[in-house]
Amino acid sequence: MVKNVKNEVLEDRTFRFYRIMWYPIPKNRNVFSYWLKWEVKEWLSDFSWDEKSDYLDEYLSYINKWWWLYKNFPFVREIYLANSISFNSLTSDSDIDLFVVCEKWRVRTARLIVSFLMMFYWIKRTKKNYKKRFCLSFFVDEDNVDLERILLWKKDVYLTYWVAHLVPLYLENNKPSVYVKNSWLQRYLPNIELKQNIFLWNKLFSGKWLFKKFIEFLFGWKFWWILENFIQKKWGSRMKKIMAKNQEAHVWTVCEKWMLKFYKDMRKYYSDLFFWDDN
Repeated sequence: MVKNVKNEVLEDRTFRFYRIMWYPIPKNRNVFSYWLKWEVKEWLSDFSWDEKSDYLDEYLSYINKWWWLYKNFPFVREIYLANSISFNSLTSDSDIDLFVVCEKWRVRTARLIVSFLMMFYWIKRTKKNYKKRFCLSFFVDEDNVDLERILLWKKDVYLTYWVAHLVPLYLENNKPSVYVKNSWLQRYLPNIELKQNIFLWNKLFSGKWLFKKFIEFLFGWKFWWILENFIQKKWGSRMKKIMAKNQEAHVWTVCEKWMLKFYKDMRKYYSDLFFWDDN
């Protein structure tokens, strides 16, 4: 639900994003203040809100259940929890949004195999089944974790908070790259630190198991690189045709060999609402 802040008297935009989205403000309030510089005397690393969503424990238990699968995803370097779960705003029918970082030029291969494995275990989101299912709508390669290049403009408030609220779930080498490589966040959230700022106290997994090692070794052969490039060209052409038929629905879709972003993008709507008093 999106709140109509135009009917409210707001002194400034400091926490207006949370009001618009009906999201609870984290305990580290100063860290997430928009465009306002504070002296942050204490930085909390325990659970990031005073109260949990009614469904959070249930969802985290389900997510942790698949720990062994994360370690077997070929070419996947990092996985982050995003959207409703990382904003502590789960509902009874929420899906589980993932932001996935892959090996360079392996975005399509990684997503294809991850999708297959999740479909096999009936845990991938579909149009009809989305409650407590994993949504695979945002993949980037490890050289393109910096998301500044997809900002709509200076006032893309949603992407700013979305990145700031990412929570690591799987790190192959225990090194989260997303925070350091998105230093542009500090232009909008000047108190934020370039490290994990939201804590769900979920389990963090690392390492890789035999299936992952085997597939990465197998697909490292030159033949598979040729096949992957062929698939990218054919699949990319098909996606461009689909996007051309319904441009409005795919206006912010990204389908490149370095990034796949498919989810319905309402960033312009949220930003217009956030900056309504500029007009």
